[in-house]
Amino acid sequence: MAPSDPYRHRVPLPAGSEPVVKVGDDVQPGDPLASLSSPTATLSVPIAKPLHRKRQEVEPLLVTTPGHRVRENQPLARTPDRDVRAPVEGLFLGYDPQTGNAALLPLETGPSIVSDVRGVVMEVASEAITIAVPAVMLAGAAGSGPAVHGSLTIMVSGPDQPLEPALIDADASGRILVGGSWASAEAITRARAVGVAAIVVGGLHARDLTDFTGLQHRRSLLGTAAPPFGVLAVDGFGQASMDPARFAWLRAHADHPATVLGDQRRLLVFDAAPAPARVPRANVGDRVVIVAGPGRGQAGLLSDVPVQPLAVGSGISTLCGLVTLDAGRTVSVALANLEASQPAA
Repeated sequence: MAPSDPYRHRVPLPAGSEPVVKVGDDVQPGDPLASLSSPTATLSVPIAKPLHRKRQEVEPLLVTTPGHRVRENQPLARTPDRDVRAPVEGLFLGYDPQTGNAALLPLETGPSIVSDVRGVVMEVASEAITIAVPAVMLAGAAGSGPAVHGSLTIMVSGPDQPLEPALIDADASGRILVGGSWASAEAITRARAVGVAAIVVGGLHARDLTDFTGLQHRRSLLGTAAPPFGVLAVDGFGQASMDPARFAWLRAHADHPATVLGDQRRLLVFDAAPAPARVPRANVGDRVVIVAGPGRGQAGLLSDVPVQPLAVGSGISTLCGLVTLDAGRTVSVALANLEASQPAA
């Protein structure tokens, strides 16, 4: 199988962060990419008096400009025989000729921004760091959870078979389990309890996904979060059988290292052949079939696709289509749960 081009993983950087990597660096999951600093109370730094200059004579002697980030002990102003240095790292806000002092906003270093993936740094910019990952990305329809890592383990023999709780035991700890059609709330709970890294299935019920996401959030607030765990539905909401071509591709890469980015709805499979192309999304005017979730098996005409996401479950929003069913009524269906049966003329 021919290898695919590296996937480009983009890590946004919030204001106040400073990259600690450079282009060409190898990074592993958990490696720091940037330090994040937060401002404290403004500090007044005498300038005119230490330089033995009148207050109105100081501005031409400054060696930094307002808004510039300065390091501890970096010169702020100098004469041929004297200088004034920053007592701490911070943002230089400016010089006041009325007082002879400069305003400095100290920055306290906070937690680092770390890498979610293994790869090589391709680009470092003020707004983001881009990492080339030797993996193929499979985009999903829904998911939840932070970045988790493990080897792909195929748990069922076909794309229409659910991931049953009875299949999950202690041997699955640290692995990414691949099921077929869906996983129930009981299967999700069981997988988390035995230390599974993530589950990847065709579909998830929106309510189960909402409940799981809420539980993760509550535990983090209480400081009782369990080891990282993710869920990913690659094809739709509800009992959606996984696309057979995707299932075959995943089975061909059993035991390959992988990363699940649940919150980003992505699966990265390392050292993999190109993934099967996705079936093009249905367009307005197409005849469609509901392939998962409420109304499964019913057909109709896709009459509109609202720009704004709509709710498909408790707190879960996604792009939906308005389908006029053959029975006459119009329903809202997640686009991921629709399959075009006949293109518009």
